[in-house]
Parts: sequence; structure tokens; C-alpha cells
Amino acid sequence: MNLWLIAVKSVKQRALASALTSLSVALGVMLMVVVLVANGMAERMFVQTATGYDLILGPKGSQLELVLTSIYRIGVAGEPLPYRFYRELTSETGNRIDRAVPITMGDVTREGAFPIVGTTPDYFVLPYMHEADGTPRKFQFRTRSVDGKHTGEGLIRNPFDATIGAVVARQNGWDVGSKLKLVHGGSDGHVHDEEFTVSGVLAATGTPNDRTVFVHLDGFYMISGHEKPLSEAIAREREFFGNVSEESLRALEAEKAGGHGPVPEAQKEVTAILLNIQGEIGEKVLAESRLMSRLNEGVQA
Repeated sequence: MNLWLIAVKSVKQRALASALTSLSVALGVMLMVVVLVANGMAERMFVQTATGYDLILGPKGSQLELVLTSIYRIGVAGEPLPYRFYRELTSETGNRIDRAVPITMGDVTREGAFPIVGTTPDYFVLPYMHEADGTPRKFQFRTRSVDGKHTGEGLIRNPFDATIGAVVARQNGWDVGSKLKLVHGGSDGHVHDEEFTVSGVLAATGTPNDRTVFVHLDGFYMISGHEKPLSEAIAREREFFGNVSEESLRALEAEKAGGHGPVPEAQKEVTAILLNIQGEIGEKVLAESRLMSRLNEGVQA
């Protein structure tokens, strides 16, 4: 009797034990394959993401949390930065900043609970990632609906324009011309009355941008409830800068007098600021180090 027949006979005599052993081995191999595939997908997602920026500025705290919230849209953003910080940063001369793109977060869509990012059109000018050889990948988009009935004026050119990622468009069935409302703080929160119109649909990027709705920063600030109470805003401004701007003082006087007008700068906030620095790699590193050495104690990069 050869070894093959002996093995077959042994398996037949221990059918249950052999079946359980085979099942265990199969499950083990399957688990390893799943882990390897998941690891590859996760690694690809974190490599293929919004990496077209040289520096991310945000409030003091965990740097990991800053990256997860502002780039990967994971978790809840911390205490925002005053809008005044962004304005003063961009108005300074000699800091070698090419573009500074503010983003503000906190709301989601009513359908699908996709994250909302308030920003400026400059967000779509910067590349969303770079190839291994340094070649930038830029956003591709369309501003005309598939059926040709609706035409957008561009990517968030007007206060109540919205640009949606490819996954958002597919899962919600939205296109150029679709209307949407924002939900405050989560899918079970308050639905804002203000309505945004989709003016552009991004092509798939393989990054968190695919699952994001971008709205104009001005429109985001116009939504009722997004502004910080003026007294709190001024206290935050004084704590952050050590002083209060003339505009904030005028806004406080107007509020005491019962006046109404545009949202004062003091009541505006940004979650983070995405920076692109001018120059070659060495020049960028030098500019970044100089910028970081001058940052307010309440800011991290």
C-alpha cells in the first residue's frame, strides 16, 4: 500500500477532524488574504489623497487629529482658528506663500451624511496629489449636467454654489443643477433652511474628496447658526491675538444698538489653512521653518 492510499484511508477514518482542520486552514488563508488586501487599500487611500499642500495650519492640539479632520475628513474638528488669522497671514509680505486655502467643517449632507467643506475656488486650483515622479494631479470636473439641461457657472463661484465628489454624485443621484441642504453637526442634527445648488461634479480621484461636498466659504458663513456669538468671538479674539480689531468693536456697538448687517469678521472661523509655498524644495523648507517660528502659540503646523 503506497503512501497516498494510506493518507486517504487515514482521512476517511478521521473525516470530521480532517474537515475541521481543512476548514481552519482555509479560513486562516482567507483571513490573511483579506488583511493583505485591506492593508493595500488603506495604504493606497492614504497615499492617494489630498497631498498637494506644503503645510497645514490649524489650532493647537494633536497633529494627527488635524490631518485626519482636514484632509481625510475623519473625526470631529477641534476649536477653529479666527478668520482674522487667515486674513493677516495672506496679507503679509515676504512669507513666500503662493496660495493659502481656508477650510471650515462641521456640517454634513442630509442624504448620505457626506461631510461638508466650506472653502474658496482656490481649493480646486491646487493639485489633489502628486505622482511618484512629482507630477501633479489636478482636479477634473464638469459643470454641465449629463442630460445637458443644467449648466453651472464654475466651481463654487457664487455664495450658494456647491461642488460634489464622484461618490456623492453617484450615491445620492445628484448632478449639476441639483439642490441640497446642510445638516448641522451630524445626520440627526438641525437641517438648515438655506439651499445650495450643485454647480460642478468632480471626476473620481480615489481620495476623500470623492466623498465630500464643497460649498463656497461665504455661503457657509451666511447660514444661520454658523456664526460664533459676538461676545464669545471677541473674547476669543482677545485671547488669541492679545487685542481686538476695530471692526470687532464696531460690530459690538452695532449689536448693542440693535443693528443687523453682514457677519463680522470676528464671528467667522476656519478649521484649517492649506498652504502652498513658493520656490524649490530647499526654499520651501526654509520658508516653512521661518513661518512656523513666527506662529501664534495657539496655532500648529
